[in-house]
Amino acid sequence: KIKLLLENIPHEQIDNFSNSEITPQIIYGAKIVLDDNEIMMSKNIINQYNKIKNDLLFLRIFPSDKIQFSKYLNTLLDYRHTKLNKHKLNEYNLSFENNFDLFISEFCSNPSITGHVYLDICLSKNDGVFYAGGLFFLVNNNLHYYLRCHNPDLKSKVSFGLVFDYWFQEKAKNDGIKIIDYGRGDESYKFRLGAEKYQLFNVVLSPNSSKMFPNPPLLHNRKFLVDVP
Repeated sequence: KIKLLLENIPHEQIDNFSNSEITPQIIYGAKIVLDDNEIMMSKNIINQYNKIKNDLLFLRIFPSDKIQFSKYLNTLLDYRHTKLNKHKLNEYNLSFENNFDLFISEFCSNPSITGHVYLDICLSKNDGVFYAGGLFFLVNNNLHYYLRCHNPDLKSKVSFGLVFDYWFQEKAKNDGIKIIDYGRGDESYKFRLGAEKYQLFNVVLSPNSSKMFPNPPLLHNRKFLVDVP
């Protein structure tokens, strides 16, 4: 897998990796298996959902709805960068770059994945304020929860991100989804939703960063990470 990664690095960047230190790291992700067994969901999340569900509007948006899809995908990406700048200063991967936003937008609009990518969002039914949402990729009845965020500007005791997660999990179950993959990271909220831990790997490359990244401040206490499932 490391060889495949290096073979796909653009030729003009190969020299930057010629003296790289390559270190595989074990990390963890989280997933939910939707079978006949009851998911060990936090009752507090269910209670919050039941209290406010009548005030919420849930929408599923496909890339074919170009205006709405672009609008809410940009909202997710903007909130994601805000969160990264606050909480992820000690790590780095290519998805932190602004060019990633353009890449993911173009990728989602590619006709080859039509029907396999969509946004689910949660809005206020009264005034349309964005509460929470996620970007999902569907592969063989497995749902990959790729991008998740909630509105950080809301002043509320309600955990809208978790309320949204509960709604989409119930919908996924009704849609016949077998696995919800929350991806890398073992944050506690995933286990409150009933997820279980599984093993992933990082391949950490330490390139000649002065060549690859001309902006040194960007790399403050960060490494160049490539995810390997």
